[in-house]
Amino acid sequence: MVRNTILFLLVAAAFCGCRAMPPPEPGPPPIPAVKTSVSYFHGSPLSGPLTPEEVPEPQEQVSEVAVSFAVLDDLPEECLGPLANRTRLIAASRGAEPLRPSPYFCLGSRAGTLTDAASFLAELEAEALGRSALVTRLRGRHPPGGVTAVFRVEDSEAIGESIQGKPLRRSVEIQVHCKGDKAASLQVALVIENLMERESGEGEARPAFQREAVLLDEDLGSLENPIALIVPSPFTSSPARALVAVLETTDFLGIKRVQAPEEILAQPENVIEFQPTESHWWQGIQQVLEGLEWPYHQRQTLLYLAGVTNACLTEDLALSATDPIVNQLALSVLDKVKEIALTDPALLGWVIESCAYKLLAKQWSEQGLSALVHKFGDVFF
Repeated sequence: MVRNTILFLLVAAAFCGCRAMPPPEPGPPPIPAVKTSVSYFHGSPLSGPLTPEEVPEPQEQVSEVAVSFAVLDDLPEECLGPLANRTRLIAASRGAEPLRPSPYFCLGSRAGTLTDAASFLAELEAEALGRSALVTRLRGRHPPGGVTAVFRVEDSEAIGESIQGKPLRRSVEIQVHCKGDKAASLQVALVIENLMERESGEGEARPAFQREAVLLDEDLGSLENPIALIVPSPFTSSPARALVAVLETTDFLGIKRVQAPEEILAQPENVIEFQPTESHWWQGIQQVLEGLEWPYHQRQTLLYLAGVTNACLTEDLALSATDPIVNQLALSVLDKVKEIALTDPALLGWVIESCAYKLLAKQWSEQGLSALVHKFGDVFF
């Protein structure tokens, strides 16, 4: 009798629960209350801005980058491919893991190249992947060498303030960085800012504001073809659970290389006098090297230099090594570049990587593997 009663109650509860679920509303899902912007900074997605001033839009560039954002009711399971398979590196702004084996904010995300961006957006509008709604379409100039273009969608309302008093907002950014003078040397990063559950000292889970950057592999990041990203939406002002970003460039194969504006590379106290025979981008690299002298800027400077010269080991060290190790590496690079005449990015990349390998070998021979793991992080081992 008791068993029958319990069974009846369970069935009744399940039935009531099913009936309580409202059917999906007709029409597109509500668009989240967000603000949008396009901006530029001198630096890379990993280094962040090297100067506090924003870079003005490069009007001379003949091509543009367009990013369309849309919302979906849910993350699709079959469309495109897993984002994890198209990711080169995942970096976090806080916590004990500067490099992550898998993303926290992008679990279940999808990514892939498209034959035609307009056709994919038309399929979204036709609800081929479920209910969808276009949020915005942002356009910006193709960034010149050493500059990153930021296409940002953020919550209208702040959820708090940083230590510096700046508002904290949930956001999604698509960052497009040009690593050098070649227009095709692009790097694309997906950056999400949101609250993350972290354990406090008392063992309690407390939300902390986190910034997570996902660098796409070169196949996607080159933007030779349009690409699409589908990620969990961080915005709580809409029930839509997925956010779609579609990136495309115009006149990509016919980009005319132009020099960066002086505002990009000039310091407030020391404006560089540009020589017409040299690349503005290369002169900017030479000025960036000065940041290696200052401990506060060394990690950021190494990340930027490693990115524009494809110095992978240096990039890993700058992300995960302790401050004393980063200081040693920065000073050794600075001493080495003073000894030779730098003529191109390839030579600078060789100098940076050779200093990193020598430092790693020296620490290994003197202190062994356990000290390396402690000082350099377990990303290498």
